[in-house]
Formats: sequence, C-alpha cells, structure tokens
Amino acid sequence: MANGDVDALFVERQAARERVLVEKGREEVKLSRDKLRKMGEAEGSESTVDSQVDKDVEDEASV
Repeated sequence: MANGDVDALFVERQAARERVLVEKGREEVKLSRDKLRKMGEAEGSESTVDSQVDKDVEDEASV
C-alpha cells in the first residue's frame, strides 16, 4: 500500500467514526426530548425546548 492509500483509509475511518458519534448524539437528544414531553415539564413551552435542542444538535454537528 502506498502512503497516500493509508492516509485516505485513515480519513475514511475517522469520518465514519464521526458520523456514528453524531448519529448517537441525535438519538440521545430525541430520547431526552421524548422524555421531557412525557413528563409534562415542557407543557406550554415545547417549541422552546425543541428549538434549544435543535440548536444544541446543530452546534455539536458543526464541531
């Protein structure tokens, strides 16, 4: 294998790891959001909770 091939393989694996972490984070956010709704703590302010969670997901995805 040429050195460039090894570098390309490393970059592909790193990108795959990052995609998995982002997807896990989204799943955790979804579960947290669902839990808040079920508990009724966000009654009347669900849109505020949703917008904050969406902002947090976007911030983490941009890292």
